[in-house]
Amino acid sequence: MESVARAIRDLVRENEYRYEEIAILMRDIEPYEDLLKHTFARFDIPYFLDDSRSMMHHPVIEFIRSTFEMMIQNYRYEPVFRAFKTDLLFPLHSNWQMFRERVDELENYVLATGKKNQDWTVATNWTYSSARHLLDVRSQTDKEKKIEERLNETKNMLIAPIEQFHKVLCTCTNVEEMSSALYEFLIELHIPEKLEQLSQAAVDREALEESSEHGQVWENIIDVIDQFVHVAGSDDLGLETFSTLIDAGFESLSFRLVPPAIDQVTIADMERSRLPKIKTTFLIGCNEGLLPKRPTEDGILSDQDRNQLEAHGVSLGPSAVERLWHEPFFVYLTQSSSSHHIVFSYALADEEGSSLLPSPLIRQLNEQFSGIITAFVEAEPAGTQLSDQLTYLSHPRQAIDLLSRQLQRWKAGETIAPIWWDVYNWFTNQPDWYAHFETALQSLTYDNEAVALREESSAKLFGEHIEASVSRMELFEQCAFRHFSQYGLNLKERDIYRLEAFDIGELFHAVLKDISDVLKRENKTWKTITEEECRHITGEVTKAVVPKIQRHILESSNHFRYVQYKLTNIMQNVTKTLREQAIQSNFETIDLEVEFGRKSPLQSPVYTLDNGATMSLRGRIDRVDQATTDRGSYMQVVDYKSSEQSLSFTDVLHGISLQMPVYLDVVVNGAKSWMGIEAHTGECFIFTFIIR
Repeated sequence: MESVARAIRDLVRENEYRYEEIAILMRDIEPYEDLLKHTFARFDIPYFLDDSRSMMHHPVIEFIRSTFEMMIQNYRYEPVFRAFKTDLLFPLHSNWQMFRERVDELENYVLATGKKNQDWTVATNWTYSSARHLLDVRSQTDKEKKIEERLNETKNMLIAPIEQFHKVLCTCTNVEEMSSALYEFLIELHIPEKLEQLSQAAVDREALEESSEHGQVWENIIDVIDQFVHVAGSDDLGLETFSTLIDAGFESLSFRLVPPAIDQVTIADMERSRLPKIKTTFLIGCNEGLLPKRPTEDGILSDQDRNQLEAHGVSLGPSAVERLWHEPFFVYLTQSSSSHHIVFSYALADEEGSSLLPSPLIRQLNEQFSGIITAFVEAEPAGTQLSDQLTYLSHPRQAIDLLSRQLQRWKAGETIAPIWWDVYNWFTNQPDWYAHFETALQSLTYDNEAVALREESSAKLFGEHIEASVSRMELFEQCAFRHFSQYGLNLKERDIYRLEAFDIGELFHAVLKDISDVLKRENKTWKTITEEECRHITGEVTKAVVPKIQRHILESSNHFRYVQYKLTNIMQNVTKTLREQAIQSNFETIDLEVEFGRKSPLQSPVYTLDNGATMSLRGRIDRVDQATTDRGSYMQVVDYKSSEQSLSFTDVLHGISLQMPVYLDVVVNGAKSWMGIEAHTGECFIFTFIIR
C-alpha cells in the first residue's frame, strides 16, 4: 500500500496531477479499508472513501436498541451499560466527561456488588462500603457516604427516564402508540439537540464526515418510525416483536456519502463507482479469489426455487452464476476508467505470511499485451544505487522510518547508500520534523534495561517508613515490577462479584475464629468437646458467617446455596480433623487470627534499609499454639491454606516463601511483651483443606 501512496505523491509532485484525477479501485474495500486510511494519513494524501457505512453503530441507534434489550431482558448488565455509555442520558447542557466518569464509577460498583434485574427498579437506595475483608467490621465513613449519595444520584438520573418509558410502553395497545411513545421518549431526552451538539463538536475538530453522520441519523430514525406506523400502525405487537422489527428497520439504514468537492483521491468499489475525468487508476487486490470475486450462495432459495418463481413472473436479484458472469464486465469498466494509466497490484502474501496467487486477470494481461511493465515492490530499498533509494523518499514522516531502519543496518556493520547521510543532515535542519526525527533516533541507542527509581521518587511512592506484610516482601523477591505496580502505583484488578479462592479462605478463617470464641465463652477446648458438639457448633457458626461473604453471594442463587451446603460439610470435616489433632497433641491453641505490628501487643522488629528508610512487619497469624514443658514454653504457628502447599527450604532461602519462619520468629521473640513469658522455637505447620 505504501508503494501506491508513493506513486500518487510522485504523480502529483512530478506530473502535476491533481488528487481528484487519481482513483483507487478494488473488488472489496473492507480488507483494505483500515490499511488505506492509515497509509494515506501517514503520507498526507487527501481521500474520499466511496463506501456506504451502516448506521447500526451510531450512538442514537445503539441507545434505542440497548434500551429495548434492557427492558426485554429485565435490566441485564450488558444492555444497561451499553445504553448508559452512549452518553445520551446525560443532561443536555452538562459536563459529559464528568458524567462519563460517574457512569464508570457506577459500573465498577455494579460489577463489585452483583446488582442486576429488579435491583435497578426498586425504590430502596443502594449502600456502599469499601470494606473487602470479612473481619473488617467498622462504621461507614464520611467519604463512603458521599460516594453512596453520588452512586444513587447517578443511578436514579440514568434509570428514571427508561423506567418511565417502560411503563408507558406497557400501556400501549398497538404499533402506532408504541412508536409515538418511542418518539416522545427521544424528544424528552433532547436527542435532536444532543445530535446538534455532537455535530458541532465534530466540526470544531474538523471531522466533517462525522458531523455529517450526526446530521443524517435523526431524520432516518424518524423515517423508519413513520414507515412502521404506516405499514402496521394498528397491529397489536408485543414489546419483543416491536423491538425486533425496529432493529430490522435500523439495519437497512446507511449514511449518505457526500461526493468529493475538494481535491481528493477517490477510493471505491469497482462494481459501484463510475468515475469521470480520471487520468490514473490503481486497481489493487488483484489476487485469486478476490478478482474475479467468488459469489456466495447466502440466500434461502435454491436454483430450482428461483426458476419456478421467475416462471411465474417474480423479479429476483441475480443468482450466484449470474453474478459471476458480471465480473468480466466490472473489470472492463475499471480498465476503461482512466485516460492515461492503469496500475494493477496484487499481494504475494497475506498478513500471516501465507502465500497468495495473482488473479487470472494478471495472466491474461501478460498474454494479450507485450509492453506491460511488471515490478516487484519491496518494503525497503535494496542495494545502494541512488535511483533505488530515491523512489522510496516520498514524505518526511515515512522517510524518518526508513532512515531509522537504514541506520540500524549501518550500526550492525552493513553498508548503506550515501544518500541516507544526506537525509540525516536534512532532518537536523528541519524544525518541523526534528522532534519526530530525534524520537526515531533514540531507537538506535535504546537498551531495555531496568533503571532503579530515584531516591526522592521512591520516598514519595513508598514513604520513609514502610509497614509491610510478609507476602509483600515475597512479592518483591518474585517480581520487583509487580511490587512497584501494586504498592507504588496502587494498581489493582477490578472487583467483580464472584466467589473466589480468597473468599473461601476468608470463610474458613472467620468460621474457625468464631468457633474459638464460642469455645472460650463456654469454657471448652478442642480437646474437651464431643464430635457431635463440634459438628453442631461448626454448622451454626458457618450459617452465621455465610451472609458476610462477598455481599451475600452464597445466598444469591440455587447454585451458590449448593456451594454453601458443600462448604459447610467441608468445614465440619475440617473441624473434626482439628479436634482429633488437638486430642493427640501436647500443644494448646492460644488464639486465632493473631495480629502483629501496628498497635498490637505482638510487635515485630524495625529494620533499617540500605537507603536509610525503615521497615516494620505487620500481619495476621492464623493460629498460635503453646506447649508447656519442664524445659519451658514452646510456640507453634499454624497457617490454613485452601490449596495444596508445602514449605520449601529453597524458596525460604531465596526469599519467596518467608511467611511461616517469619511468623514463628515474631511469636517467639514477641512472647515476652505479648504473654509475659520467655518462649522457645517450636514448629510451624501448614494445614490444608482441599475443596472438591
